[in-house]
Amino acid sequence: MSDSTHGETAGTPPIEPPPGDTPGDPARLRYTREVQDTELTRGQRVSLIVVAGLILSAVVGGVIAKAITHDGYPGEPIITAHLQIGDCVARTVDAQGATTMPEVPCDEPHQSEVVGTFAPSGPYPGVLVDPEGWRERCADLLRSYAPAAAAHIGTSYVLPTEEQWDDPAYRVVCFATDLKMRTGSIKSWQGTEAPSPGVAA
Repeated sequence: MSDSTHGETAGTPPIEPPPGDTPGDPARLRYTREVQDTELTRGQRVSLIVVAGLILSAVVGGVIAKAITHDGYPGEPIITAHLQIGDCVARTVDAQGATTMPEVPCDEPHQSEVVGTFAPSGPYPGVLVDPEGWRERCADLLRSYAPAAAAHIGTSYVLPTEEQWDDPAYRVVCFATDLKMRTGSIKSWQGTEAPSPGVAA
């Protein structure tokens, strides 16, 4: 089982901001994914990490992962206030300086599904920090939301910016996140689907 501290995976080099980026300036940090080094087998979880003044972070069961930086992605705060439990999201979209997660019907191709929310607590942890316990909280919400799917799909969340953290109305949104586009809610998981084979184009 892989181990992680502050968003890093055991055996994986630390995630560093690309040259020219300024830690603490969310708008200048770039988009990073974490993908599999090896072919997935049933029961392994997939992950998607975004580092842009926010983090989508997930567990990779038994797989050492590597980070790939996509240069030039505008690292604006992600807008999630419109999302509710059960909503499905195709992909993040950047437009006019804001990154959004457009809701789509779950019977259309999508990459994530909202499984629950919780309020952040304590002091703001800083940029590029994976707050302790958040992965487990999202995993628990996934198990409650779709027990049959929980062993076959990863969880992810959006790390708030400092401004969002101080907003009492803000809630952390947890997702079930796949590395491929899928159709249908994971609530209807029948236990016959293979895990994601790779990153969606």
